[in-house]
Amino acid sequence: MNMKRLWFFFSIMATLSMASCGGPKNDKEVDLAKNVYEREVNRVDTLYLKRVEFQKQLISNGRLRAKVKGVVGFKTTGIVVKLPVKNGSYVRKGDLIAQIDTQEAMLNLAQAQVRYQRAEIDRRDALINFGYQISDSTLIPADVMRISAIRSGYANAQSDLRMAEIALDRCTIYAPFSGKIANLSTQLYEIGGANFCTLIDDSTFEVDFTVLETEMEFIKPNMGIELSPLHKPSERYSGKVTEVNPMVDAHSQIKITGVVTGNVALMDGMNVRVFLENTIPDQLVVPKTAVVQRDGYHVLFTYNNGKAEWVYIDIIMSNSESHSVTGNKAKQAELSQGDCIIVGGNVNLAHGTEVIINN
Repeated sequence: MNMKRLWFFFSIMATLSMASCGGPKNDKEVDLAKNVYEREVNRVDTLYLKRVEFQKQLISNGRLRAKVKGVVGFKTTGIVVKLPVKNGSYVRKGDLIAQIDTQEAMLNLAQAQVRYQRAEIDRRDALINFGYQISDSTLIPADVMRISAIRSGYANAQSDLRMAEIALDRCTIYAPFSGKIANLSTQLYEIGGANFCTLIDDSTFEVDFTVLETEMEFIKPNMGIELSPLHKPSERYSGKVTEVNPMVDAHSQIKITGVVTGNVALMDGMNVRVFLENTIPDQLVVPKTAVVQRDGYHVLFTYNNGKAEWVYIDIIMSNSESHSVTGNKAKQAELSQGDCIIVGGNVNLAHGTEVIINN
């Protein structure tokens, strides 16, 4: 009885196995099998090698500084009673920035004016005693005029009046030039001091950067530069070289200064990347994507009758997008104008790999 049950069990399993492995397959299963065993196709992008001008490029890091910038503040101390600006505010030359309490300064000025007026009367009396009238000032000898001013206290009163006027002026800060307010930390009704805020004219920036002394021949006076903020590398702003410091530092570098027109995206103290370009004629130029590493060498793939063939190369110079190249001398490799170069789809290629050019 047990043998019959065991035989029945094996019969059922055999039937199920035939149905799952040996039975007819549907169309989807056939297509899947074809895809698995279908030969991989390497599709590539190409271009014809030409001799063209190459934009030799140096890249350095620099920092912006406003060409006109200064710390403004009070030449006296007091409680701030007027503060129409804040950080980032734009002011024109002569605009009010802040004012401290002027009551004491105005009282001192009024007293100085009274003393001045009294001294002026005393000076008139002194001149009369000398036999002169103030209306005849052109006829009064200089010595008589000086003595009468000293005896009457007029000279001291005049000096005190001027000092009182200056003290009142020092209670108010006016913008010495047009620009933006920065580093303002004092609030209304707090004590204002000498370092009240910084005024920045952001219409023009200077940028300081360095180059190696071996690259000095590349730098020319007034040559164009481009810079991009580190936080927005895709944006470029144009300027020019204005200064070359005639000294090499301990790191074999030379300080260069450039100037660039201001923009809302640029700020004082901002870190930037500086690009300097110079045109080199008659170069074999390829995009950086065309160059790969093989056996520790730089390699280009050329297209030849449906196959990729690698060529060992030397990179002469580079910029942010391209290389100027030549055949590797040690490998006796050659490159010529008109060669069909593979510039895309070349990462996994080997010498002799069959390829198809994309339309």
